Formats: sequence, C-alpha cells, structure tokens
Amino acid sequence: MAQAAGAPQQIAAAFESVRKGDASLIGGLVHYGDAVIPAVLPLVTDTDPAVRREAVALLDAINDASAAAAVTPALQDTSPEVAERAARLILRIVLRLGVDKIQGFDAARTLPAEHGSPGAARLLLLGFTHGGESALRTALSAKRLVKLTDADEPVPAALPAAIALSLRGDSKARAQLAERISGDSAASLIFMLQVVDMIDAPDLLQALARRTLADNTAIASGLPAGIEPRRRVADLAVESFIRRLKLNTGIAIHPAASYSATDVAAVRDAVVRNTPQ
Repeated sequence: MAQAAGAPQQIAAAFESVRKGDASLIGGLVHYGDAVIPAVLPLVTDTDPAVRREAVALLDAINDASAAAAVTPALQDTSPEVAERAARLILRIVLRLGVDKIQGFDAARTLPAEHGSPGAARLLLLGFTHGGESALRTALSAKRLVKLTDADEPVPAALPAAIALSLRGDSKARAQLAERISGDSAASLIFMLQVVDMIDAPDLLQALARRTLADNTAIASGLPAGIEPRRRVADLAVESFIRRLKLNTGIAIHPAASYSATDVAAVRDAVVRNTPQ
C-alpha cells in the first residue's frame, strides 16, 4: 500500500472539489487503500449527497472488508444510487468472506431497508437480514428491471427477490426460482451464476448446473471484438460451480477461458456427486 502520510490533505482537497461539482480527484485516492477510511468514514453520512456518493464510490473501489464496514450506514441512504453502491460492495464481501467479516453489518441488517425501490444488490442483501420482508414481497411481483453491476444486462427485480427469499427458506420463492432456471433468459442465468453462493437448495443447484452447463449462448466477457471462440454461459458455469462447491476436478480455471466438452461434463458429474439428492 502506498505511503499514507499525505492522504488526509489529499482527501480533504478532493472532497472540497466534490462540493464544488468536480469529482476528478477522487480516483487518485484509491492507491492509499484502507488508509483513507478514517477520514472518509464521516463523509459517508455527509449532508451533501454528492459527497456521500463519492465517499461510497471510493470505498467501493478499495473493495475490502474494512471498506464494506465503513459503508454500512449508506445502506439506508435516501439516494438510491448511494444505497445501491454501498450494497454492491457489501454483497461482494459477504459472498467472498461471509457476513461475520463485516464489522457493523449485523446491526445494519436488522434495518428494514424498505424505502424506495431497492436495486439488485440491496434486494440480495435482504436475504441475510431480519427485516425487509415487505420490500422483497413487493419486488417479487414487480415488473421493473435491475442490474447487479453497471456492466450487466438488466434482469427482473423479482429474480434477486426470489433468491433472497429462497435463502430465508421460503418455499414459494424456491419454486419460482426453479421455474426461472428452466425458462429464463441467459441474462438471468448469468445473474444466478454470479450469486450462486446464495443458492443453497441442492435441487436448485443441480437444476442450475444442468441448465447452464448445457447453454452455449455467447456472453460479454471483456475479450476484444473478433476473438474466437467467444465465452459462453457454460464457461461461466464451469467456474461458478467449481468455486461454489470447491470441486476437485483438476480443471485450471481462468476468467477468459473457453472450456472443452470434456471439462463441462466433468463439472456436471462433480456437481451431482457433491450435492445431496
């Protein structure tokens, strides 16, 4: 991590510029890593929504458990953009490390988070909460679209709501997820693979594996245009299930890889062996 001696002065200058409408200096603070957190923490609840937005964006770029803990107050921000950005960071850390690794999240997750129209990450986080039932039920029948990240294709808000409710053990939500796995678009399947750690029902895991490992739909993968073969839903599924179930397949995974039919079949068989019937 870079030397943090000059961090307080640069943070103060950068956020003073934000108050004047210029956020161009914020990106230069990322290299300080978690050394910025003490100075940025009070800005997460600043009266200026632009300052709150950039404070959360900076912590989002740092992307560690300390940064996630610092943005927990922003889950209840009146700005949907700020609240969703905070939720995206917290969700990434929750899925990577678990809820117990984020100091302060246990208190934050008791809050209802029902105002506004929660985005995908906020809806998913409600799967770990003690409140938010109304928000999830409303989203379950909503027609609006949400994204997990800005780069993703939109999916119905009902999808993250169903995943969150299923994680709480809701049988109707699990039935809805089963229907979605069998009939939804590639965008919805990709969404489920991105948060496959939240899908804990063995029958849903096996159904999702069967559907996605057989899906050769091309996906956006960040590869330059014209590069062949293109990445497929099946390639993402190979990586997602190896990681989710800690499968010992001997397959070397890489985020730009295209896997062979033999690799795909090996993962499909391993999923069956490693999930209860």
